[in-house]
Amino acid sequence: IRDRPALERLRDLGIPIVMVTSKTRAEVEVLQREMGLEEAFVVENGGGVFFPDSHGELEIPDSTMVSPYRLVTLGVPYSEVRRFIEDRQSRFDIEGFGDMGAARIAELTGLPMAQARLAERRDFTEPFLIADPEQLATLVEEAAAAGLAVTTGGRFHHLIGARQDKGRAVDVVTEIFRRHWGGEMETIALGDSPNDLPMLERVDHPIVIPRVGGPSLQLQKRRGRVAKHHGSLGWGEAVRELIEPLYS
Repeated sequence: IRDRPALERLRDLGIPIVMVTSKTRAEVEVLQREMGLEEAFVVENGGGVFFPDSHGELEIPDSTMVSPYRLVTLGVPYSEVRRFIEDRQSRFDIEGFGDMGAARIAELTGLPMAQARLAERRDFTEPFLIADPEQLATLVEEAAAAGLAVTTGGRFHHLIGARQDKGRAVDVVTEIFRRHWGGEMETIALGDSPNDLPMLERVDHPIVIPRVGGPSLQLQKRRGRVAKHHGSLGWGEAVRELIEPLYS
C-alpha cells in the first residue's frame, strides 16, 4: 500500500487506513513510519489489533495497555504455538520461523537481514514450511484438536489461534469505529492471498489484487472486483476508482 497519491487522497478525506497483515508488530511499525501513518493495525493474521494510545478518544473494550498501544488480543501466545510445532517435529518435517533464524528467513523471503530480524519477533503465530504437503491435512486436524488452526499465505503456512483470522479482526476495528463515529459507514478491503479471504468477505467493498503468475482469489459470499494490476499499482488504482465517484 505504498501508492503515495492514493494514500494522500485517503488522508485528505479523513479515511482511516488500517493495515491488516501477517507481518509482526515490529515490521508494521517500520512500515507505518515509512508511510507517515499513525493508525490502528492488525498483525499476524488477526492475532492482535493495536490502537495507538494517541487515539485515546476511542472506546476499546477488552483491551490491555501495551505501550504505546491498546491491544485487543484475538490469538494465543506465541509460546503455545511454538510448543505445538516443537512437539511434532519428530513426526512432521516442519520448519518454522522459530527454527530458522534471521539468515534463513531472509533467504526464503528475500527480506533484508534487518527486516528478517523484525519478522522473527512474533507474538501470536508461526509461519512454517512442511516438507510433505500430504501431511498437511493431518497437521490441520491435530492443530484443531489443540485449539489452533492453519492458514495459508503467499509463501508459508501459518499456525494461528483457532478463534483468530483477519475477518474477525476487521469486525473488531469496524465496530469500534462505528460506535465512535456513529451511524453507518462503508468498509473497503484489498487482498491477494487465501488468508485475506475472511477479511474480504466481511467488508462492503472487497477488492482482489491479482497475483503474478497465479490465479486470483475467488470470493464466495459477495461480489467484489478484481484490480487491473498486481501489487501497489493495483492497490492504488482500485482505491482511487472506488472513492473518487463518492467524493468528487
